[in-house]
Amino acid sequence: MFKKIKIFFLISFFFTCSTLYADDILDLHKQEQSLTIQKRVEMAKSQSHNGARSDDWESSNPDDLKPLADSVWLFIYEVGGATFTETVVFNKEIKYLDDGTVAVICVTESGMAGMAKYIDLPDLEGNGFTVFMLGTILNKMFDFKIAGNMASGNYFSQTVSTGKLNGPYDLVGFKIISSEGVEQPEKIKGGYKATENLWVRGVIQTDNGPIDGVFYKGGDNTTANGDRVVWGYFYASPDDVSWGSKDNPDLYVKIWFDVSGRIDVNYFHVSVPKIDVYSDYPYDGSYDKKGTATMDERYVRHEFQKQ
Repeated sequence: MFKKIKIFFLISFFFTCSTLYADDILDLHKQEQSLTIQKRVEMAKSQSHNGARSDDWESSNPDDLKPLADSVWLFIYEVGGATFTETVVFNKEIKYLDDGTVAVICVTESGMAGMAKYIDLPDLEGNGFTVFMLGTILNKMFDFKIAGNMASGNYFSQTVSTGKLNGPYDLVGFKIISSEGVEQPEKIKGGYKATENLWVRGVIQTDNGPIDGVFYKGGDNTTANGDRVVWGYFYASPDDVSWGSKDNPDLYVKIWFDVSGRIDVNYFHVSVPKIDVYSDYPYDGSYDKKGTATMDERYVRHEFQKQ
């Protein structure tokens, strides 16, 4: 069956988050401290980065968690050649824990309860976010930094029965937001100009034949370093297939304009059918690069040099 992210799922996620306070949040905090990723915790406590003291590596400032509070994120990571996704809904309220640090409770699409903190991350060379999720077989942890509406960092897991640490694995994330204020590109030759001179196209191979994916542009921003980041996703039109919906992304796109002049067009497959991807830079009406994203090979990257 095709993966569909429905509004009522999100509503139920928020409801679940709101029920995790009081004794639940204290219990989750205790397990996060005692059960999970102890090796990573000790590494962070023993080092100092970005002015953070080793005995004060978890933030006590609620403002640090505002980028996550009251938001929904899609995270993508790859383990052993297989790509996984996790939708995480963060509660609106930022809570003080019994040790004086702050956290935001969250819940995943698969039903895992979790919490987010702002901490010192030595492996990412500075301060960033960590999201711990408690499981019955695997505990999960996402460590990442945020640039605009995108995140990048590392995924770790811990086998509950043995305590074995697994990772790190590459992690990317996308904030699921309304595109109000973001100008949506017009369709040109089956694809879309994601920027003024970069064209992308996603052709979804459905049971009824190939269809052009509709591109939904989510954001266009510049990092503090001067890199430009554009992101969005393709979805199947409900006019073409019954399961098509703007709320059911099939292929995420992250376009990175590095300050060095390198351009990375990254496609992340989050659906079932094969999707052919095309990129053209600078746009001249004919694609320069093509690839196919599948359930087995979910990541496709096209590289260009700024002209």
